Amino acid sequence: MGRFTAFRFTIDASTAQSAVLARHAGAARFGFNQCLAIVKQALDARRVDGSVTVPWSGFDLINAFNQWKRGEDAGRVIVVDRQGSASVKVTGLRWRTQVFEEAAVDLGRAEIRFVTVSHRAGRWTVSVTVRAADLHPNLQHPNDQHPNLEGPGGNGGWVGVDRGLTAFVVAATTTGRQVLRITPPRPLRTGQARLRHLSRAVTRKRNGSTNRTRAAARLGRAHDRIRNIRHEFLHEVANRLVQTHDRLAFEDLHITGMMANHRLAAAISDAGWGHPYRIVGYKQAWRHGHLTLVDRFYPSTKTCHHCGQIATGMPLSTRVFDCPGCGCRLDRDLNAAINLAIWAERHHAQIRDPDARGPVTNASREDGSGPRDRAGETSLDDGGTPPTPHGEVRTPEKGGVT
Repeated sequence: MGRFTAFRFTIDASTAQSAVLARHAGAARFGFNQCLAIVKQALDARRVDGSVTVPWSGFDLINAFNQWKRGEDAGRVIVVDRQGSASVKVTGLRWRTQVFEEAAVDLGRAEIRFVTVSHRAGRWTVSVTVRAADLHPNLQHPNDQHPNLEGPGGNGGWVGVDRGLTAFVVAATTTGRQVLRITPPRPLRTGQARLRHLSRAVTRKRNGSTNRTRAAARLGRAHDRIRNIRHEFLHEVANRLVQTHDRLAFEDLHITGMMANHRLAAAISDAGWGHPYRIVGYKQAWRHGHLTLVDRFYPSTKTCHHCGQIATGMPLSTRVFDCPGCGCRLDRDLNAAINLAIWAERHHAQIRDPDARGPVTNASREDGSGPRDRAGETSLDDGGTPPTPHGEVRTPEKGGVT
């Protein structure tokens, strides 16, 4: 049992079932918030009286909630008899449902993986998060003794993955062989005309009217469809990469800075550049593969993969790379992908952990970091020397043990 994964299902609910789900979702939200208020009140009371017990578990919260819903705080009415005398009658919580107990259990196991029912763009979805077993060994990448070789002697070596707008992904090996080229579907550009039509329909409706609510729901469903098309495409690309290559090198793009360019912002958002590395990261970890980020300032597009000479300029309008040194001529995206693979092969010792977001290195203390204050602590001068015995401090000035 080595990994967490989620399975998401869409419920095809009828009108009556949608109404029931909406009532249950509201009841669950009410029960969860009330149980949270009970915990907070118990914590405040325990600060004054240390003997107060705080209901932490799900069963304790159920008992506390049942006691509250029968009390005066949950509900009361003023009753007037025939003689005109008024009195307060405790009614408790009039609407009862099993959802309250489930909400109490959910609060008792918060941070724990469980089932989540959500409503988005007019559709009910169920997301089931489980602790799943590792993938079958046949679906995992082999641990070859020659990882950087192509062919029968190795597992294919490093593959550089270049992201772009004309071609969403171009992947190539260090030998110059293109292994993948995919054109993005551009769902936002395709559905732009319909989005404008639906947006105008919303603005024409009166605020607060039923027609405006329905028009807004249609607009939301259109946006959700675009989102689903994009996510399905991203997962398809990630699966094709991780199923066939165990060592992938992605370029580290400054997406936030690129979004400041108003000419490219819409196309970058439509392509979803920020998602491929994250999706490939956990899928590659499931298969025991490797993933690394290439240095952001490495000029992969302007560098000739054949001779290593760097071109002076490479505007986006230039789609073919012409080397000024050796005369090599090829597609600019393919040239960038080859350079990414070459960089990863040269720096293969610094394999990045997708969870740690950084390379695995043995860092030593640099100059100017201050004096050592613990026995056995090393600096740049005595790095690699065995630690001193416990209780002894090595002084840099004398170079000895005191």
